[in-house]
Amino acid sequence: MKIAATASLSTEVIQDYGNFAGWLPRELNRAIVDARTNQVVNGNGSGANMLGLVNVSGILTRSIGSDTPVDCIRKAINDIRVGSSFAKADLILMHPTTHADLTLQKSTTGQYLLDPENPARLGDFNSIFGCRIVTNAYVTAGQAIVCDSQWIYAWTRQALMIEINSYGTDSSGTNLWANNAVNFRAEERVALGVARPSSLCLVSGLPAT
Repeated sequence: MKIAATASLSTEVIQDYGNFAGWLPRELNRAIVDARTNQVVNGNGSGANMLGLVNVSGILTRSIGSDTPVDCIRKAINDIRVGSSFAKADLILMHPTTHADLTLQKSTTGQYLLDPENPARLGDFNSIFGCRIVTNAYVTAGQAIVCDSQWIYAWTRQALMIEINSYGTDSSGTNLWANNAVNFRAEERVALGVARPSSLCLVSGLPAT
């Protein structure tokens, strides 16, 4: 899919406020990355949308039920291992709030289950059961995507480019030349594929607040 963003500045702003003129391309870059991240997770595959991880047909699912969050995640890792792909989980995506709750899980004696001083015991704050944890605000709070990342493929058809133009009109219909304006356009073309859907497991029912 193509992901693009545009914005215009007057030549006066560019001349008088160099810092702002430098900020705009960085903000366009951030907007592209933000939109791409949302599509990778939640894209529905319709129209120009990417097919995101949670909407891939055939991925495994697990609800927490009566399990603790840690037990549920461990069972999801096992689901992938014994599933039809015989995959081995190495990556878990989750919302920052869900991750925060996971790091606060304690034993009956008040000790944190995830131990930054001894990660081999269960995991540190950035990993659990040997799987790296990556937080992403576009993963729904209360969910986690447990996966074997070797079966997730990404392609860059056009690397992110930022170009400028002071002729013609911008998206609002403003004549750039007549109004002393410069239009900035950021654009990329990317694709995502999951070779083995059963190498992913969508976990639900985890803490969301």
